[in-house]
Amino acid sequence: MDDNRTTTAVEKALVEKIEGLERHVAELQGRLQQAQASAMGAMLGPLRLRSTVLLYLGKEDMASYSERLARDFGTDAMDTIAQHLFDLNNVPLAAEGKEALRAAMNYGIQRW
Repeated sequence: MDDNRTTTAVEKALVEKIEGLERHVAELQGRLQQAQASAMGAMLGPLRLRSTVLLYLGKEDMASYSERLARDFGTDAMDTIAQHLFDLNNVPLAAEGKEALRAAMNYGIQRW
């Protein structure tokens, strides 16, 4: 009977320790995402002032793309990126011109 109580107490202590560590990891991940978003904002704004822009070349609609960014980088980073992101889909250019640009850049993989 004593062994069962000891085992139960140890299990309870371990579960509490794991839950505390999981909360701490979640807090650190949130702080990291905020720091990344802040760093991005500090870089992207000055780049735009130097005529350098972030251009989305994909065909996916911006709402879906933004959701994916939020999942991958967090909402703070997504909000920062969205402030500086230009969408090729909204450029006043014929569809053929947009496709030519996408092809020339291989959807962002190719540099000239």
